[in-house]
Amino acid sequence: MKKIILILLVIFTLNTQAYSYTMPDIKWDKYFHKKQKAVIPETQNQKSVHDDAIAFYNTNDIDNAYELLKSIPQNKRTEMDYLLMANIMQDKDKLSDASIFLQKALEINPKFYKAYYNLGYIAQSDGKNDTAIKYYKKAIRYNRDFAYAYYNTGICYARKQEFRTAKSYFNRAILRKKDEPDFYYNLAYIYKKLNDNKNAAKSLTIYNNLTNR
Repeated sequence: MKKIILILLVIFTLNTQAYSYTMPDIKWDKYFHKKQKAVIPETQNQKSVHDDAIAFYNTNDIDNAYELLKSIPQNKRTEMDYLLMANIMQDKDKLSDASIFLQKALEINPKFYKAYYNLGYIAQSDGKNDTAIKYYKKAIRYNRDFAYAYYNTGICYARKQEFRTAKSYFNRAILRKKDEPDFYYNLAYIYKKLNDNKNAAKSLTIYNNLTNR
């Protein structure tokens, strides 16, 4: 139950396929766990303030969610409280405020990989690929199995035209999550850039098989 950043590269053509293939609409998203079924709390005493805020957030009532989180004294807030506050600020396109909350989360827990991951998203959305790479690598340091951090690191290297490094990170992402179609799609793009049409076609075939299940 999590939102994950999936990042668009470009439109490309595989000569081996003899047709143009348009990049699917892959959107960026930030990291936050969402429940499948959320219920707005009936009374404040039924659950913790944080869980109440999540329930509001899951029903897109971000204003009430934020008000609940603000009611928690600052010295009582957890890194997860600040993560949710940052998510709300990102939903409002207030990325500067989101960054402040993520930094506060890291003051509480310097190994909080989700905060590093979201800081990477914010940097990347601002075109700061080197800064994004720094944050994504910190997310990886504290969660070696976080496939999407490898994937988005690869995207940053692809945008820097460092295609061999990008390929390495895409493959590391696939080792940890073999059923994410977009990993293979962008890997096919990288192989194309490296003039490896055979592996580009193989990656695209896997992508098609996964999306046509």
